[in-house]
Amino acid sequence: MENVFVRAPAAGTWTVEVVATEVNVDGHVETAATDADYALVVS
Repeated sequence: MENVFVRAPAAGTWTVEVVATEVNVDGHVETAATDADYALVVS
């Protein structure tokens, strides 16, 4: 888990990118790709 808090964020549109440079465990063995679940909450 990682938390990022931005004090006094600038108004406007923000872009959040999630990059998985290394997936160590296949979360869905029923598919051909090595994939994993994740959750993202931005408020």
